[in-house]
Amino acid sequence: MLAKGEIMITNSLGILGARANAECLEDRLGIMLGDGKAAFGRRRSADAANREAYEEYSRHYCSGDGGHAGGRSRT
Repeated sequence: MLAKGEIMITNSLGILGARANAECLEDRLGIMLGDGKAAFGRRRSADAANREAYEEYSRHYCSGDGGHAGGRSRT
């Protein structure tokens, strides 16, 4: 049986993997269909949303941006 921390890590990795896959598909389809400018805009807004989610997660679970256990600040 997995401990609570292991379950949280497993769930986080699964969610991050699914999100990254969806962003990659959306980005590649936009480029393939000839809408590169819109794909760039989506990628930029997704990057900003991912950074915000990472910082919120870090503040909640790691006591600050980048944490205190060897994490690095994403600036």
